[in-house]
Amino acid sequence: MLQLIGKAELLCNLFYLWHNPYRVVKKFLQKKGVEDVHQYGETPLETIISIGRALNLKKNDHVFELGSGRGLAAFYLKIFFGCRVTAIEQIPLFVKKARQINKLLKLDIEFRCEDFCESDFSNATAIYLFGTCLSDEIIEKICKKIRAKQKVVSISYPLSDYDPDFHLLKMFEVEYPWGKTEAYLNEK
Repeated sequence: MLQLIGKAELLCNLFYLWHNPYRVVKKFLQKKGVEDVHQYGETPLETIISIGRALNLKKNDHVFELGSGRGLAAFYLKIFFGCRVTAIEQIPLFVKKARQINKLLKLDIEFRCEDFCESDFSNATAIYLFGTCLSDEIIEKICKKIRAKQKVVSISYPLSDYDPDFHLLKMFEVEYPWGKTEAYLNEK
């Protein structure tokens, strides 16, 4: 397992030798006319493991990662927990490279190039939402799409702040490169 994680990380680094992911996001968001173009970060392996354990992920689970970036968290989820993973990302270069890495590693992760506000994640059993930079409007839109009994880990806020149908099941601390924050296990 650790060897496969190492291969995924190595391939991600190799595939981005000439494409700094922060610069890729910045250019993409500038073209879209977004004011805050510094909206990128990656979830470390230890944090994904904490999130997967909080979700009590099993092989029969189907996790959707909303905003997958280069796909590292999706790779970690698949390798560490063996569950089905669908990664949704709007930046075509990220999706293209993640699909190539996925094919090389034979992980069978679905990478979709689309806006997750428009995505169908009705067949998910669990959802990972790092939505710290999302507007209230987008969070509310996502909340409406989540079905009963789907578990969602959100970072920095509970979904009950946006939709009273959500219940907070657990709050736990997670760490990112920029520091510690709270994660919330929510269910509708």
